[in-house]
Amino acid sequence: MMAPYAIAHMKVGLKLYETGYRFGSEERARIYLTNALEPASEEKKQREFEQWAPALAHEAQAVNAIKRHQPFTVVIGNPPYSVSSWNTGAWITSLAEDYKRTVRGEESQIQSLSNDYIKFLRFGEWHVDRTGVGILGMITGHGYLHGTQPRDLRRHVSFTFDHCYCLDLHGSVRRVGTDDTEDEPIFQIMTGVAVIVGLRTWKHAGQGVTSFSSITGRLEKKFTLLGEKTAIEVASEDSLHRPTKPYFHFASSETAQDVGDEYLSWLDLPGLFGTGDRQSDKELYWATGCASRQDDLAISFSRVDVERKMEALAASETFDELNESYRLCTTAHWSWRKAKNFARGNIWRERIGQIAYRPFDQRWTVLDDNVVTELRTQVMSQFTRTSIRNIGLISSRAVNDFVFAHCFVTSEPVDKIFISSKTSTNAYVFPLFFHHTDLMGARRTANFSPQFLALLATTLRLKQIVHSGIPDGLTPEDIFHYVYGILHSPGYSGGHSVLWWMPRPSPRVLPPTHVSSTSTCSFGRPPMRSWSGRTMPARSLCRMPKAVSYRVSPSCR
Repeated sequence: MMAPYAIAHMKVGLKLYETGYRFGSEERARIYLTNALEPASEEKKQREFEQWAPALAHEAQAVNAIKRHQPFTVVIGNPPYSVSSWNTGAWITSLAEDYKRTVRGEESQIQSLSNDYIKFLRFGEWHVDRTGVGILGMITGHGYLHGTQPRDLRRHVSFTFDHCYCLDLHGSVRRVGTDDTEDEPIFQIMTGVAVIVGLRTWKHAGQGVTSFSSITGRLEKKFTLLGEKTAIEVASEDSLHRPTKPYFHFASSETAQDVGDEYLSWLDLPGLFGTGDRQSDKELYWATGCASRQDDLAISFSRVDVERKMEALAASETFDELNESYRLCTTAHWSWRKAKNFARGNIWRERIGQIAYRPFDQRWTVLDDNVVTELRTQVMSQFTRTSIRNIGLISSRAVNDFVFAHCFVTSEPVDKIFISSKTSTNAYVFPLFFHHTDLMGARRTANFSPQFLALLATTLRLKQIVHSGIPDGLTPEDIFHYVYGILHSPGYSGGHSVLWWMPRPSPRVLPPTHVSSTSTCSFGRPPMRSWSGRTMPARSLCRMPKAVSYRVSPSCR
């Protein structure tokens, strides 16, 4: 980055000259060329460096002295945004681990927390904390303001600064993040951005407060606002908020605390299905959809097309030969040689089946890991039994969009990006029934957690059937229709609902005491049956029963 380094020297020098300042013979503008995320280097390495590049070695020596001894009270910047970070040094990696303490033990896919801008945010926070007083100002990606994964980041930042001002400028192309169809990015990039200003005073004591605001729309609108007011002034228009457990959102107290507390008291989908233990249930009682990593070969429009591709696989002489016709998986998840031997046999013909590829788009494939590399066999096999039909709920575990549209049903195995190929919102599949084989033979049980069934029985004042736990008078299908009716109702998913304004984790289902369970079951049954049967309903079903209210109020608590 020599060009910005040289330009910065020139501009700072000219600006100082305009003020009447004159540099002494040995003075220089204190602008240094270095990787800020690397610690001071060892003296031995510097001496070796000095032998062949004395000018750069002198620069490195000055930088090292600053890194070791100089406190900073102001840290500003526009760091790079890169999930595939090259800054993997031990020092910054260890420092950024403070943003992953809790989430690392609870979630498996946390690569987004290693983004370069997050490391720079941690770097700036560390310097202010080290000095004991100061200000941090950065414009970065806005991902840390949304979702559940950055909860450790938000908690850590809220305890470092007395006051954080956050202005979300949106503009994301990959993720909607807003219901404003005219939203445009500030920079010509695909990532939405936000401004954060953190203040820390000598009187710092414990957790601080946040002020959060956002703006969407045309670029002209955003520039006009930013030309009239600073990010601090815009954010200050919102009420103060002290981030709270478990996700420490920076949003205002009226939304994140009052509504958030109520929303988080409801059971999420991993709590409704399986045993209710999300750690042990994942990939066992529910899972993400299948992933082929090579749709050109694995996914077909017809059974005949599947057979043609499998014959081509069996006849191929080399990987490269087949790759010319079909873009193949190049990772360790798939072996061309092993798959070729599999294709030369006949067992694959018995495993041809359909897959829910996209909404209302059933495709054909071979349900074997020699073709579909990530098959999720334990869960997807619940839909491939020919003797008994099964259905399942498709939804996402995390919701990043202001408009919730992440709910569907299936009677077949599901593709991982069934819900959306535009975002990172993977499709999770929750079967209604689960088939077991033990010493008592084959049996089928409802795939609902004991906690959820007990809650239903208690709130509806019904006894539980001894062996199944299902409330007496209800069927597993009734319960499934209720869950689907809640998640698919316009009152729950509407983009203007205060409930869906805040960034949120897995979709949750409110207890039946808040609504008429009978009405909601009736609402969820027709579209669920129509969609799982691949036929559209004859009339509009998107009307909530008049007896049902989804308004969040203190009386619901």
